[in-house]
Amino acid sequence: DDDTTIPDPVTDSSATTYALGDTFNVTAEMSEEVLEGSSITVSFGTGANVVLTAAENGTLMSGTYTVVAGQTTADLAVTGISITSPVYDAFGNAPNELTAPTGVGVGFSDIEDIEIDSTAPTATITGVAFDVVDGIFTISGTNFNTIDRATSDIVDQLDWSKFVWDVDNNGDASPDIEFEASDFVDAVVDTSQSTHTITATLTAEAMTALEAVDGLGFDGYDADRTDDTQSANAADAIDIAAGFIVDDAGNAATTDAADAEAITYSDSTDASIVKLYSTTEDDDGDDDD
Repeated sequence: DDDTTIPDPVTDSSATTYALGDTFNVTAEMSEEVLEGSSITVSFGTGANVVLTAAENGTLMSGTYTVVAGQTTADLAVTGISITSPVYDAFGNAPNELTAPTGVGVGFSDIEDIEIDSTAPTATITGVAFDVVDGIFTISGTNFNTIDRATSDIVDQLDWSKFVWDVDNNGDASPDIEFEASDFVDAVVDTSQSTHTITATLTAEAMTALEAVDGLGFDGYDADRTDDTQSANAADAIDIAAGFIVDDAGNAATTDAADAEAITYSDSTDASIVKLYSTTEDDDGDDDD
């Protein structure tokens, strides 16, 4: 029943950053075989306690860490270990106390590099503009500085399935345009001004596909342009569902919904007259002379 030092628990996951609701395995490898059902509780600096249990006779005891609200740390570390159920070896010996070692090559935070981030961005979206020449969306709002990110380009962080161009702003009555990250060259965050922006540039291919959509802009969608009927003109909108903005840990915002957001278009080219003529036929049956 001597006090025993065990190797620090190690994880079997290669990811380094975990968000709210994420889980990862924690395993302790014992110095000798322990009996099935033996269990210990590992305490972490985030306040989390993870119970590790021997599922069978052997040297491994495992449990699951679940990230809950309020847990944040740049380097997850073990703060203590307690015995939950007697840790018997094959001969009935059980330590009164277990201690996790610290130091290079043996301490949990030295073996693992795990960041816990359970805080979601508090960003809000207040406007969407579109440059019809260069294919650039400018998404305006507040608190974009709460979007944790490795670089200013967050194109792969955003959940583009929640960003939809609603032709004629009429729900499913006309085709909607959906996007994915590969449709964009980049999506750059700028928080240098009072109004924060995300500038997302479409690829040439995505811009061509967008321009080919019937009813784009203020033109009304018409499923059949060959008949005598024509849909009434109607303005499009952008529908943004909550969770579009995501930080680099995977936490999705709950404050960024912007349903039926009117699109502000940037187009410096005005319409001009290129030809004047009459469609009434001349006496000779030719309207071209």
